[in-house]
Amino acid sequence: MYLLALLLVSLLPAGAAVPLVTAGKPAAEVVVADGNAVAKFAATELVTLVERSTGARLPVVSAPTPDCAHVYLGAGEAATKAGVSVAGLAPEGFRLRTVGSELFIVGDDFGGDAAVLNRSVPTRAGTLSGVYELLERVAGVRFYWHDELGTIVPKRTDLTVPDLDVTQAPHWLYRSLPYSPEGQTSKLFGRRLRLGQAYGISHGHNWYRILPAEKYGQEHPEYFAEIKGERQARYYSGHHGGQVCTSNPAVVEVFARHIIEYFDATPAASMYSVSPNDGGGFCECANCRALDLESWGDEHPGQPVMTDRILTFYNAVAERVAAKHPDKYLGAYIYSYYRKPPVKTRPHPNLALVFAINSIGTHGEEWTREKAWIDAWTALTNNFYLYDIMWLNDWSLGLPAPVTRHAVDKLQHLGGTSMRGGYLYAAPSYESLGPLHYLTAKLMWDPKADVAALESGYYADLYGPAAGEVKAWYDLLESRVRKMRLEGLDTTDPALIRLASGTQRDVAIMLAAYQPILAQADGLLDQAEARELTTEQRQRLARLRDHHDLLRTTVVAYLGAEHLTRLATWDPDEVKRTQEAIDERAKLLEKLRSYAPTLVDILVEQDKSITAPITPAAAAYQLARRAGPSVVTALPAAAPPKIDGEIDKPWQTAAWRDL
Repeated sequence: MYLLALLLVSLLPAGAAVPLVTAGKPAAEVVVADGNAVAKFAATELVTLVERSTGARLPVVSAPTPDCAHVYLGAGEAATKAGVSVAGLAPEGFRLRTVGSELFIVGDDFGGDAAVLNRSVPTRAGTLSGVYELLERVAGVRFYWHDELGTIVPKRTDLTVPDLDVTQAPHWLYRSLPYSPEGQTSKLFGRRLRLGQAYGISHGHNWYRILPAEKYGQEHPEYFAEIKGERQARYYSGHHGGQVCTSNPAVVEVFARHIIEYFDATPAASMYSVSPNDGGGFCECANCRALDLESWGDEHPGQPVMTDRILTFYNAVAERVAAKHPDKYLGAYIYSYYRKPPVKTRPHPNLALVFAINSIGTHGEEWTREKAWIDAWTALTNNFYLYDIMWLNDWSLGLPAPVTRHAVDKLQHLGGTSMRGGYLYAAPSYESLGPLHYLTAKLMWDPKADVAALESGYYADLYGPAAGEVKAWYDLLESRVRKMRLEGLDTTDPALIRLASGTQRDVAIMLAAYQPILAQADGLLDQAEARELTTEQRQRLARLRDHHDLLRTTVVAYLGAEHLTRLATWDPDEVKRTQEAIDERAKLLEKLRSYAPTLVDILVEQDKSITAPITPAAAAYQLARRAGPSVVTALPAAAPPKIDGEIDKPWQTAAWRDL
């Protein structure tokens, strides 16, 4: 019977529609290729989402039965007979093709657990991506958020696949969006966004593992960086610092030996990180400095551009490793003082260079220069990757901070270069950046994707009749922050000017951007809430309202606290607003925890530093509770206070703003 079915398939003409569900009843079977774990999981996803849409559960079989249509998943004998092959597919690619009344989805599949994304041991899931393409094209399924509220599955009683012949593969071979809500982009949601990679990736800070100070520091201090004439075989803040002397041939040998031994013991691995430790503390010895061919000038006074130095070291290690393992790569950061293109050193072909520029969230303040650097680097190597940040609480005060315009411009430009992938920080809640995580995933797969259509669909599918007002809300916020970053602050508030002139420029930018538009932004959400919405649309809008209220209370409280504590301004109305905003913000954190726990964890930690002035324990709140201004006479201290001969611990650990 199985051979008869294969014969019938091979004789079927191309071009016929394939019914999956008719009148709410299954009209097709799902046939899974033997031994293909990816195809097996793809069948689960297909069956689950089709059932959610139609109420019909497609049967999954190992061999087809006659008198119904079939969906063949994974490369197998049936697909081969039908002329649907994986031959010639790019990594992680798939073919989605109808042949008569049969549908074939075959892909580049490798590995086991397709439900998770593991950078070190990847699973290539081409067939699964083909299933998601089918569901998006034919059933209108959309994966916007990881939860049920953000997964759009339109209801229908009939589901038919039209004539299809689609071949796709991701443009970027490495697609990662870390620091997402609850880490969901490394789980099934990430797979549904078609994130992943074609091979194992390793690029984290790693010198402290290869040449640990604890092991080598005492016996071989010359292996470590020389700072002001002294070898620094120690770390700070975990494993920051503790850099090595890259011009020491013995260090090169230690690194090469360590990595060769790793690949000997782990033959399935394809990459190992050779990236420096985080932080500064690079070697100042004469031999290392001799390889520095430029200076950063006023940008980093006294610091040389270290790119040629670091590349020389990377190359020396890569050459030795490649002699034993020519097919392995070394992940290597291009970062900090060594991010500028080299003057004369060219990267070894076995280096996977990761350009850690961390700038998307700044709306392109340095984009002109950065773009020139990227173009120069990608002209030197085909193994170039991006490490970037789209949202960071240090920049945003933990508030919504959309940056769609610049991010899309950047990603589209990168799509025209030889860049091969990216590790781009997402945001801890979906409302923090709006559609950007979704658009980024789509552009990683296809840099020519129709962004306008994707963005419009995002707002329409999630917010229905309120889509226009919600998009206008995000556009308003983005335009204001962009203006502040690219054109400067448009405020005369002395508190904001003071913040911007010191170390809190990012705080000043957010406050100056949002304070003038609070009423306008609030009005847009009022209009959205007045629309006729479904229960789900109203729930999504309520989440956005929570984020708006977080924004509003943070801005009102922070400005009020600055006026009260820094400028000694006592305006009874503002004092009352400040206290109310601090109280409301504290309650909002508990409310947000129910669906945005990752964001709340960040905000709680942030309240110990950046937003400490707007917590109930802060001076502003305590002063606001008083009936009137307080006058306190403070005598200047000639020196930090000492207790039992030691400097007072609270004085040492207090944030500068509390002193």
